[in-house]
Amino acid sequence: MAVKAGKAARFRDIILPGVIGVREVLLRIPDEMHEALGVRRELAKEIMKRLAVSLYAERRISLGKAVEFSGLGYSAFLEALADFGVNLDYDEQDLMDDLETLGRLRRGGG
Repeated sequence: MAVKAGKAARFRDIILPGVIGVREVLLRIPDEMHEALGVRRELAKEIMKRLAVSLYAERRISLGKAVEFSGLGYSAFLEALADFGVNLDYDEQDLMDDLETLGRLRRGGG
């Protein structure tokens, strides 16, 4: 199943305004995989959530970035981590990253 151009344009809606450098990708997903995801609507959001959880689990991005990229709120992202069996590993660097993100959001998101 290919995502049509009109649907792909909605992908921009799930990226936060402060995120710079966005790549738009046409992703062909077999119907069987789409059915396995169990997602009827907002497939792009589900994929972004799962990607953010995966990158966080691999410790490639901080908790704050993972929450930001997922498009979820903080508590909803923590629930997603639990749903996927990912343990929260929150260290001093994560705290510093989150404080930086909070400061940036207070200044207007840039």
